Amino acid sequence: MRVTWYLVANASTARILETAKGPKPLTERKVLNHPEARSARKDLKRDRPGMFRQKGTRPGAFVEQADARKHELEVFARELASELALGAVLHAYERLVIVAPAPLCALLREFLSPAVQARIVHVVQRDYTKFPDDEVYRLLGRSMLLPAANGA
Repeated sequence: MRVTWYLVANASTARILETAKGPKPLTERKVLNHPEARSARKDLKRDRPGMFRQKGTRPGAFVEQADARKHELEVFARELASELALGAVLHAYERLVIVAPAPLCALLREFLSPAVQARIVHVVQRDYTKFPDDEVYRLLGRSMLLPAANGA
């Protein structure tokens, strides 16, 4: 049986589910959390922007180039990409289905190694993180993303 991993993620939490033999069609392999993504913007911003002064001009402040939430999403996307790369190197799965909101999917694509990208068979741009495993199975089964019940 070819093992398929299902990355079900949003900006702050992710579950890696896999197809398995036995009574449960999907089993939870790993849970990753990134609570910083749920923090308020004011809590994410650690300090004031730096100041500068040029000769003959008024003092100014450096403009922040990136939003703190976007930065935290990038940090989490890199963590997820690293976890998926490790699984690919260890040959823990042959196929990958990514289920995540569009912004996270776009960032993941940037950070995924070629070995992981080659294993992607489908991307679902939805947030299914609040659903239990059996409901995720039902929702993905509707999309024909899961193997048939008879093992084919």
